[in-house]
Amino acid sequence: MQDFWFKTIVNGTYMLKGYEGDDADIVIPSSYFGETVTVIGDDVFKNRKEIRSVTIPEGVMELGGFVFDGCENLRDVVLPDTLISIWQYAFVRSGIEEIIIPRNVKTIVPFTFQECRNLRSVTLMNPAAHISAYAFRDCPELRTLRYAKELTYSEQAFPCGMPELIRKDMDTAVSQTGNREAIIEL
Repeated sequence: MQDFWFKTIVNGTYMLKGYEGDDADIVIPSSYFGETVTVIGDDVFKNRKEIRSVTIPEGVMELGGFVFDGCENLRDVVLPDTLISIWQYAFVRSGIEEIIIPRNVKTIVPFTFQECRNLRSVTLMNPAAHISAYAFRDCPELRTLRYAKELTYSEQAFPCGMPELIRKDMDTAVSQTGNREAIIEL
């Protein structure tokens, strides 16, 4: 069972404001009453231990703070290409193991992935991404960071140690495979 609560926001679209359910695999609806869901609000899935995977639909542009806080069994999150911003602490203390950050996300803000103890691999699709201080604080398993073209980062972005940086031509990889997921296999 999955019940979602929505709230109208200023531009006539909807924000996912709440969730009730016990499913391990969550697929967030892309619309509500015919209007696009553009924001996943703060704390929506906070401390939901049963969640293993979440698919966020195209159209969502913002991921609020503490959305997946304490989701220790969460392993897989599919982020939409329409995503523009991920707020602080969005994935704090979650069980996420690897993630692809879409092209429109320009900055990984402080504490986004704090205490993600299982996080091993991050792929940044933005060709000029920036990683802020403490974005990956207390992520001891983070070993690989894939990025395209340019990458800037704070000296304090990786307090547990610098991961291996792998520069990939993401545009070529995407056009050759036709599948965003295949980038992880490079």
